[in-house]
Amino acid sequence: MTFFGEIPSFESFLELTERDRYHPVPDEHLVVVTDVISSRVAIDAGRYRDVNVIGGASIAAVLNACDREDLPYSFRGDGSYVIAPTSRRGAIATALNQLVARARDAFDLELRIGAVPVESLRDDGAEVLVARHALSESVALGVFAGRGLERAAELVKDPATAVRYTLARGDIPEPSSEAFAGVRCRWEPLPSRNGQILSIIARATASTAEGQLRTYGELVQLVEALGDAARRPVSDETLKLATDMNALDAEARLYTGKRGGVGRLPFEGRMKAVAHVGSVILDRGLRVGELDGEAYRRAFLKQSDFRKLDGALRMVLDVTPYARAAIEDRLETGSRGGELVYGLDASETATVTCLIWDYQSRHVHFIDGSGGGYSRAAAELARRAR
Repeated sequence: MTFFGEIPSFESFLELTERDRYHPVPDEHLVVVTDVISSRVAIDAGRYRDVNVIGGASIAAVLNACDREDLPYSFRGDGSYVIAPTSRRGAIATALNQLVARARDAFDLELRIGAVPVESLRDDGAEVLVARHALSESVALGVFAGRGLERAAELVKDPATAVRYTLARGDIPEPSSEAFAGVRCRWEPLPSRNGQILSIIARATASTAEGQLRTYGELVQLVEALGDAARRPVSDETLKLATDMNALDAEARLYTGKRGGVGRLPFEGRMKAVAHVGSVILDRGLRVGELDGEAYRRAFLKQSDFRKLDGALRMVLDVTPYARAAIEDRLETGSRGGELVYGLDASETATVTCLIWDYQSRHVHFIDGSGGGYSRAAAELARRAR
């Protein structure tokens, strides 16, 4: 069992405010950092699905390289954080470099990949603390406190230190879909039921983990108090499998390495067939083979990753105008008081990128605002932080 599997889990997201829920990540682990370089350019060109897919695939690549062990990670829209054993550094580098090649060749996107030892971050005064948030009996995700992840990202991105932490390898095999197996992108955008999908990133400025968690707890309590006026963007009535190839293009590029042409036809044919059959199974709640349509839909709702803490509080919420105003007012008050910095982005729909190991239990569904919600919110946060 991994260290993460031994951490007691909690179900209520409000419990993320409790400092004693968090445990130091042991030495001999890495903070693996990935992000799509110049993701805003691709997003502004309407390619947010491509960006999300590469971000999700970076998590799959690391987990596959680690034999799909129970490891903490965080999806950030255009990239990810994953905590992984130092002993797997070579396998992780190989898998992620295959994804770098696939992103470049099939998507015209550049993926930055790096890894920073936890002990180096700790020596630098940046602690990496993790807690275990149970979405269901089958799936638990990591939530993080301290400045360790943020510092790791700085080291990977800074030209002065990037050469030390970039995951570069000389001999990289031809990209294989097995390296990032598990990624699925087969859902239609999720329409808002309240009026708007709001992507939020808030970063507390307190110097201690306790102070940071207190700020995040107040924001989460506000959202909880708003009830259905600020609810999760995933609902049973809005879940609809995509059957149009335009909606399935990003996944086809990821697995075939081809932007189009006859070479993709066999894969596209299988995708369309699975999508049509899957729609019937899920809509009617049927059980066919390993897929129980009714149980899967119930699990999907629970195992949707629409809020997280990874050095900043990230949430994608379906909000009414009243709820948006209340959230913005609290964020602006905190910003003026020097308590936090924040960024927001609004859209009409949310997008889903799935990581599926099996249909019975181990599947997670990453939510982002359509149009690159997290990336746009991060850009606004950076502007406010100047």
